[in-house]
Amino acid sequence: MTHFYCLTLLLFCCVFQYSCQKTKDDETVIVTTAPEFNVDLFEQRDPFNGNPSFGLWISSVETFPCSNYRIEGAVQINSSDIRIRLDDVRQPDTCLGAAGPAQSFMAIGDLAGGNYQVSLSLGNAIENTGTLTVYPDRYELSVENPQAVDFQNRVLKKIPDGLVWGYIATPDDEALALAAAFLADLKNITTENNLQAGFYGYFTRSGTGLVTLHPGFAPAGSVQIFVRQLDTAPENLRQLLQQYRSAPQYTAQIRCLTTFGEL
Repeated sequence: MTHFYCLTLLLFCCVFQYSCQKTKDDETVIVTTAPEFNVDLFEQRDPFNGNPSFGLWISSVETFPCSNYRIEGAVQINSSDIRIRLDDVRQPDTCLGAAGPAQSFMAIGDLAGGNYQVSLSLGNAIENTGTLTVYPDRYELSVENPQAVDFQNRVLKKIPDGLVWGYIATPDDEALALAAAFLADLKNITTENNLQAGFYGYFTRSGTGLVTLHPGFAPAGSVQIFVRQLDTAPENLRQLLQQYRSAPQYTAQIRCLTTFGEL
């Protein structure tokens, strides 16, 4: 029995129960279905050229035996009408990684500024509708009474040009020392950014400047995070990364994304 068949059955039972209890004086009955999926607005960057693609990052509430379970679905766009359908959770042929949620990025694409009507349905069982507004610097989603879905980040700020962000793994003291040296050298070719507090997809910046990684981007284990503004040629950053990744005494595990591609 698939997740979406179960949801259909659950929703029918809820409606039936409430309809039996409803009296002639009742005006509105709102049936609430517990979240099965978490949804974030997301702007995914192309690893080769850094071009952004807007969409929804979707992860299951349920934990599966490994991390490569995927959520299948489809996206249809007709002018200002966007329809996303989640069909099922697909089990991988080979289980890889630690236990975790099923995940998928449902790409919508490059949207011009303005308002869009959005529909997110779980098979033929449940449909959530709302309005997506695209501003020059952010996306905002408005959804009333969501069913079976938790829209966690409904405001997504766009990452400004020239930003560099990522992490360096720090599993032990030796890696911590290497990370400190790398971050010091990184500061020599970058500057502080002037990002406002908010959700930027790959990371969230708090009002105090604390940066946390999105679960879909964060690796397992401890890391040192960096978010900087590049004020030199990208090649200089590439050379710095190569220097630390190929260090003979200790190979640094660094993931570095930029608005012009992943390095």
